[in-house]
Amino acid sequence: MRIIAGILVLLSGVFLGFEKAFTYEEMHVNLQHFMKIIELMIAQIKTEGATLPEAICKVSFRQDGAIGKVLQDAAASIKINEGKELNLIWKEQMNHMPMALPTKIEKEWIHLFDQTGFYDRDAQLKQLQYVYEIMKDEYEQMDKQKKEKCRLYQSMGFLISLFVIILLW
Repeated sequence: MRIIAGILVLLSGVFLGFEKAFTYEEMHVNLQHFMKIIELMIAQIKTEGATLPEAICKVSFRQDGAIGKVLQDAAASIKINEGKELNLIWKEQMNHMPMALPTKIEKEWIHLFDQTGFYDRDAQLKQLQYVYEIMKDEYEQMDKQKKEKCRLYQSMGFLISLFVIILLW
């Protein structure tokens, strides 16, 4: 019975390590996806002269999956525009975002439009470029550390479960 319990503890620790590594890789991929969204918004503002609400609406329909649904809901709320400011509409919709991001980036994403108005294109463009640079730096840092951190999480899961087995044996 002790052997079976030890094996179960070991497997659960290894599983938790792999799950943490998978979450890190998922955050890395999600960050790349969000960078693409900002690139598309910047392109809409620069090339087509769109305002930020127009850019959000156009970009939202190019996205699929969970983030596409959230962006389309935000675009629908912007079109309805019940007198709310853009930043409040954005915050409401992004609080329903189901994707994992690094904490710093998630905070920047939710507060993306706190400093912008509805029609000031220069301020909107600068804010988008600023957040894009933050995301790019974080992405590069995560890219450098991805292999090491994933290996660390997997090793820690194994070692912690091994420690628990030795402690309880």
